[in-house]
Amino acid sequence: MRTVTRKRSTAGRILRTVRQSVAFLYRYVRVLRYRPVGLLWMLGFPAAFYLITIATFIDFSTIPASYHGAVRATTALSYGIFGAVLVSLTTVSGGLVSDLEADRTGVYRSIGVSPAADLAGRVGSALCIAAVSVLVVIGVSLLTGATYTISVTAVPIVVVAFIGSVLPWIVIAYVVAISTKSKRYATLIAVSLALVSYFATGFNGTVPATFTADPAWLNVLPNTLSTRILIANTVAISDAAGAGLAPPALPTDWTAVGILVGYASVAVGILHAIGIKRLYNGRIGE
Repeated sequence: MRTVTRKRSTAGRILRTVRQSVAFLYRYVRVLRYRPVGLLWMLGFPAAFYLITIATFIDFSTIPASYHGAVRATTALSYGIFGAVLVSLTTVSGGLVSDLEADRTGVYRSIGVSPAADLAGRVGSALCIAAVSVLVVIGVSLLTGATYTISVTAVPIVVVAFIGSVLPWIVIAYVVAISTKSKRYATLIAVSLALVSYFATGFNGTVPATFTADPAWLNVLPNTLSTRILIANTVAISDAAGAGLAPPALPTDWTAVGILVGYASVAVGILHAIGIKRLYNGRIGE
């Protein structure tokens, strides 16, 4: 009888946490409607940057016509991941600072809200907004002639690549928010990190020639690895070197996916330590 009761109690706690997680996710997404200008800028900036790039910075007359669609697609994915990084950094750090200033975590503790639900909702909302950012850029790119090729078997890899590209930056957003405790500085630092990471890594690994370190790192760093995996699985390119994407060769083996899974796993562990143990049990902000 005790075993049955214990199982029901555990199931009840899990169900309650799931419901709270969904509620938190909805709350964090809904809050963005009070910042329409900022949200429009975060979602529109990468797409606008993409349009400016293909219109002024890429000389298509020097590129074989057969590569035009692929070049537009790789450029879009580059800016798409940049947008995902940008929105995850700014929304998580800004939202967390606001909650710390209002001591909402203290309120949540007092009413028995699950810390895991808060964390899951915040991470889930960041992933949803980041996905919208990527899709906006891809949608714009399709209107400009970008071509994508994706198989059913590649879909799980694409999902892993996307999640693996965002989770490490959510960790950084938590660290920035807790360290600065200032919405102004948190946003400034977040945007600066997104810009520096993008340009310093050869436009998220899509222009290896502009990367000053060993090109092999482009298949290791989180933002470049995820972008290059996405390109390898969604864009048909017969000659990566001819398209300016190599060296190094685009990551097509499971080792690259494993590295991203490793990044995501480490990120989840750190988020658990910061977002649950430290943020709630450590009582940051009180």
